[in-house]
Amino acid sequence: MRKSILVLTALAALIISTAAFVPGQDRDKEIDALVKTAKSDPNPEARKQALVELSKRICEQDKDFISEPNEKVDPDTQKQKYEVLRIARQGGDEAIPRLIEIAKTHPKTVIRRHALYYLGHSGDERALEFFEELLRKERKSRTP
Repeated sequence: MRKSILVLTALAALIISTAAFVPGQDRDKEIDALVKTAKSDPNPEARKQALVELSKRICEQDKDFISEPNEKVDPDTQKQKYEVLRIARQGGDEAIPRLIEIAKTHPKTVIRRHALYYLGHSGDERALEFFEELLRKERKSRTP
């Protein structure tokens, strides 16, 4: 019961922190609000939920993570997805750097997105730092 209340409180805080921003209207302000929540909200569940939302925004907007319409998930790709899941579940100090490396370098978009998903759900500060790096790069690419 207590955990449910904490989760609802976290979601409410996240909604309030981003309520002023309509998706697509001012994406940078929305992202900035999510980063601020992920960094400094006193509620750990709100911080984690903001990280999840950041991973979703990156997958929606960053050209390196947008899936190809006809991208197939063959048996080899499925095995690679399970490997990413295994790494994420193992936890420990090594899991986050390995997921970041996969998200940065894997040749298949679907695998990079999978790593990004687990980074978003990790709640780890290193994942937030990586997301901020991606967001800076994406913003810089839009600047003439």
